[in-house]
Amino acid sequence: MTIRDIKINTKEKLRGKYFEALVLLYAIIFISVNLYLFELFIKIPDYISVIINFSVLTPMFIGAGWWFAKTTEKKYFVENVDFLKIITNVSIVTRGILLSFILLLIQAVFFTAIITCINGAYNIFCK
Repeated sequence: MTIRDIKINTKEKLRGKYFEALVLLYAIIFISVNLYLFELFIKIPDYISVIINFSVLTPMFIGAGWWFAKTTEKKYFVENVDFLKIITNVSIVTRGILLSFILLLIQAVFFTAIITCINGAYNIFCK
């Protein structure tokens, strides 16, 4: 399947659902900005803000990705894909949160390795 075929398939499947897609994207942006402003004006510890962001935004991103995938996928296309049913589905959200934790762990391992290398280079060359 070429990119052109995917574009055509997506346009066909999203016909009549553009408004839902835009509302979904703007809702995620709105919630993200509000969480940022909340953290900016109300001084809370960093770990609490990370927990709040993760617990609010992860189901939103998982639901949005799942909604777009199921709406545009040819094999599983369903006329009425309900976003609220997706983000309240425990198995989907649990798998998404588990996947997010795994990705965070991988990022932490790579970040630790990079910082260790930078620190080692600094100790070798500057001391």
